[in-house]
Amino acid sequence: MCDPTWNRAEQLENLIPTLMRILFASKPNEPLTDLPIAQLRLMRVLFRSEAPMTDLGEELGMSVSAVTQMANRLEAQGLVERVESKQDRRIRVLRLTESGRSLMAERKKMRIEQAARILKEIPEQSQIATIQAIQALVDHSQLTVSETERTAEELQMIAHERCGQDKL
Repeated sequence: MCDPTWNRAEQLENLIPTLMRILFASKPNEPLTDLPIAQLRLMRVLFRSEAPMTDLGEELGMSVSAVTQMANRLEAQGLVERVESKQDRRIRVLRLTESGRSLMAERKKMRIEQAARILKEIPEQSQIATIQAIQALVDHSQLTVSETERTAEELQMIAHERCGQDKL
């Protein structure tokens, strides 16, 4: 018999991308729709707070040179700027410009409005349970390094052991 947790994880793997597309699909009038996803991720991090390139690279799982290239493109568009750190003038940090911050705020507002329209169609208890379940997933998704370094072959072997399948 197949592991029920594995089956639920498989369902989650299918549902989350679909949910994200439905909830947060870009609309023609939405700000920043032409930016690549990686640049949007960078801007989302900067929307929370400014940061040095090395910190941004770590948070985004990218090399500093990749972050620098994205920053150069966003800076050319007037969306980000490099400034001295308030804590240490020797360090330069990246931050959103006023224009970048305004566009990100508008984008966030539109995405929240879309999510609210969908949530209104669901009973309040289901809304609360959904948020709690997603929060639980976030809270428990801190995997150890050894778990995240498993190869695709190891994961297939685990799946085969759990479900008796030859392939996923």
